[in-house]
Amino acid sequence: MPQIADSGFLVAYWSERDTYHGWARGIVQEAPLLTCVPVLTEAAYMIGNPEPVLQMIVDGDLSADFDVGLHAKYLLLWLKKYADLDPGLADACVVALADQTPHSEVLTTDRRHFSAYRTLAGKPLRCVFPPVGK
Repeated sequence: MPQIADSGFLVAYWSERDTYHGWARGIVQEAPLLTCVPVLTEAAYMIGNPEPVLQMIVDGDLSADFDVGLHAKYLLLWLKKYADLDPGLADACVVALADQTPHSEVLTTDRRHFSAYRTLAGKPLRCVFPPVGK
């Protein structure tokens, strides 16, 4: 089953100080994880270092082939639909990527937003969250 990495997941994966570090390290089932450039940018900023996420791409553990330009119309429509939740471009791209990747699951620490998000057609996302209470 393809796995899609959200920013919070990548931060947890790389930051040993993150509450969900152990969970993130243990949840990856197959490489490469799928993601998009906005997620990479956000994660690199939050980690404070772009090298770990870039190294994952070099090692074949992460793929960021999602084309924002090709999906811009979808992204705009989706951002308008969920404006009340104030989503960012990274979240919109993750939803679009999940929508175009059959049988995928989203790895995320953002339970509040990703529990509410749906595709433009109203389909819920299959998300994997850290255990509650951790």
